[in-house]
Amino acid sequence: EFPPSRDGQKAFIEELRNLTDSLGTGLVYWGGELVAYKGTQAQDGSPYENQALFSFNGVALPAISVLGSND
Repeated sequence: EFPPSRDGQKAFIEELRNLTDSLGTGLVYWGGELVAYKGTQAQDGSPYENQALFSFNGVALPAISVLGSND
């Protein structure tokens, strides 16, 4: 349902946001900035960096646009 891609990440966060809008007060995306300093060659990166909201070059991914909007 949510492919491991930029668009899949965005769709997943949109779905979570839709759920929290009707069931709770919000959504927290923990560790969205966890990107290894040396990119894909880093040996000290996080195992969760593939779920970050930024590319290895520090560019925001499309999913970040879902957070913080009230639409």
